[in-house]
Amino acid sequence: MLALVVGGMLWFLPSVHGVSTIDPAAQSAEATNFEKNLGGVMRRALDEQPGRLLMSSINGGDRLIWRSEVDTKRFLTEANADEFDQALDRPMTHARWVLLAPGSTVGERYDLQDLEAMGYTPVWSDDEGASPDSRYVLLRRGPS
Repeated sequence: MLALVVGGMLWFLPSVHGVSTIDPAAQSAEATNFEKNLGGVMRRALDEQPGRLLMSSINGGDRLIWRSEVDTKRFLTEANADEFDQALDRPMTHARWVLLAPGSTVGERYDLQDLEAMGYTPVWSDDEGASPDSRYVLLRRGPS
């Protein structure tokens, strides 16, 4: 009986079925480093100045929030439902910070020039992207 129990336990170990936690990461080291760096930029920005950050949680935005180690209440994303929609309609009244990201809901609605016309100033960008719509840009509204 003990042999059956031990055998049954071994049968359910992930590595028995070709699944292992030692497999390579699903994300490249370069992408992980980029997210860690941008998460740090977001953390320092939100630590230094009050306000909320409007950004999209799709296309990896949720990982950026997690990597920032900032309280999720400081972010306005699709997870905030109506509050996100209101902030997306009028960012200047709801968010001190905005993160433009490729393929994001915010980036679909606004480009850099739109946000600058609303009084936002770029404080950080990923200049590796060749075109403006392939870059990440963190913007702040108001005095530094």
